[in-house]
Amino acid sequence: MAKRGRPRKNEKWRKCERLDLRVDADEKKAFKYAADLANQELSVWIRIHLHKAAGQVPSENVHSTEDVSETSDKGNVGINNDRTNG
Repeated sequence: MAKRGRPRKNEKWRKCERLDLRVDADEKKAFKYAADLANQELSVWIRIHLHKAAGQVPSENVHSTEDVSETSDKGNVGINNDRTNG
Protein backbone atom coordinates (compact mmCIF):
# COMPACT_ATOMS: atom_id res chain seq x y z
CA MET A 1 0.00 0.00 0.00
CA ALA A 2 1.36 3.44 -0.98
CA LYS A 3 2.00 6.04 1.70
CA ARG A 4 -0.54 8.85 1.87
CA GLY A 5 0.07 12.54 2.34
CA ARG A 6 2.73 14.99 1.37
CA PRO A 7 6.23 13.65 0.72
CA ARG A 8 8.84 14.62 3.31
CA LYS A 9 10.94 17.66 2.46
CA ASN A 10 14.62 17.34 1.78
CA GLU A 11 16.52 17.97 5.02
CA LYS A 12 18.25 20.95 3.40
CA TRP A 13 14.90 22.75 2.94
CA ARG A 14 13.26 21.70 6.20
CA LYS A 15 12.58 24.33 8.85
CA CYS A 16 12.44 23.16 12.45
CA GLU A 17 11.82 26.40 14.35
CA ARG A 18 8.61 28.41 14.39
CA LEU A 19 8.23 32.17 14.77
CA ASP A 20 4.77 33.41 15.68
CA LEU A 21 4.06 37.00 14.75
CA ARG A 22 0.77 38.76 15.41
CA VAL A 23 -0.26 41.46 12.95
CA ASP A 24 -3.51 43.24 12.27
CA ALA A 25 -5.55 42.59 9.14
CA ASP A 26 -4.25 45.66 7.29
CA GLU A 27 -0.62 44.71 7.96
CA LYS A 28 -1.19 41.18 6.74
CA LYS A 29 -2.93 42.47 3.63
CA ALA A 30 -0.01 44.84 2.91
CA PHE A 31 2.56 42.05 3.43
CA LYS A 32 0.60 39.66 1.20
CA TYR A 33 0.23 42.32 -1.50
CA ALA A 34 3.98 43.07 -1.41
CA ALA A 35 4.80 39.35 -1.57
CA ASP A 36 2.47 38.93 -4.56
CA LEU A 37 4.14 41.87 -6.33
CA ALA A 38 7.52 40.25 -5.72
CA ASN A 39 6.13 36.92 -7.01
CA GLN A 40 6.96 35.22 -3.71
CA GLU A 41 5.14 33.20 -1.10
CA LEU A 42 4.27 35.31 1.95
CA SER A 43 6.57 33.34 4.25
CA VAL A 44 9.48 33.73 1.80
CA TRP A 45 8.90 37.47 1.48
CA ILE A 46 8.76 37.89 5.27
CA ARG A 47 11.87 35.76 5.79
CA ILE A 48 13.86 37.76 3.20
CA HIS A 49 12.85 41.09 4.75
CA LEU A 50 13.61 39.93 8.28
CA HIS A 51 17.09 38.86 7.13
CA LYS A 52 17.61 42.26 5.51
CA ALA A 53 16.44 44.08 8.66
CA ALA A 54 18.89 42.01 10.69
CA GLY A 55 21.71 42.92 8.30
CA GLN A 56 22.03 39.36 7.05
CA VAL A 57 22.07 37.92 3.57
CA PRO A 58 19.22 35.39 3.17
CA SER A 59 20.50 31.84 2.85
CA GLU A 60 20.17 29.89 -0.36
CA ASN A 61 17.41 27.73 1.10
CA VAL A 62 14.90 30.59 1.07
CA HIS A 63 12.43 29.36 -1.54
CA SER A 64 12.06 32.27 -3.91
CA THR A 65 10.75 32.46 -7.43
CA GLU A 66 13.22 35.22 -8.21
CA ASP A 67 16.79 35.97 -7.23
CA VAL A 68 16.90 37.80 -3.88
CA SER A 69 19.52 40.21 -5.22
CA GLU A 70 17.07 41.23 -7.93
CA THR A 71 14.18 41.89 -5.55
CA SER A 72 13.23 45.51 -6.12
CA ASP A 73 11.41 48.00 -3.98
CA LYS A 74 8.14 46.83 -5.55
CA GLY A 75 8.02 44.28 -2.71
CA ASN A 76 7.92 47.10 -0.17
CA VAL A 77 4.56 48.52 -1.23
CA GLY A 78 2.32 49.54 1.65
CA ILE A 79 4.97 49.10 4.31
CA ASN A 80 6.37 51.90 6.44
CA ASN A 81 10.13 51.41 6.58
CA ASP A 82 10.74 54.41 8.85
CA ARG A 83 12.84 52.97 11.68
CA THR A 84 12.43 56.06 13.85
CA ASN A 85 8.86 55.12 14.75
CA GLY A 86 9.94 52.14 16.89
